[in-house]
Amino acid sequence: MLKSSRDPKEAKLLVRLECGVLMAMFIMQLVALVLSCAVHNCWVREYEGLEAEREATAKKRNRRIARVQEESIANVAKITEVKAKEFEEKMKSKHGHCQWVKTDFEG
Repeated sequence: MLKSSRDPKEAKLLVRLECGVLMAMFIMQLVALVLSCAVHNCWVREYEGLEAEREATAKKRNRRIARVQEESIANVAKITEVKAKEFEEKMKSKHGHCQWVKTDFEG
């Protein structure tokens, strides 16, 4: 542009205008980059907060499930014990206190 057939003042003005436009474009790109980094930072913080909340909820749920499983196992053990006692009492009442006698077929 400086070696063109235009007036030197006009050529300098066009060069300055072009430099100004390029600088404005560069600054706008820089602003866009900074804004995108700021938005990304906010999203990361929000995601970390959600992740921590999700982990806390999962821990609570796991503790609750473990407690329910322990109670269930204890209940099953109690039920088994009660049924065994009932069966034992039923057998005693049915057969009394008689002794089993071995037959010839039993070894």
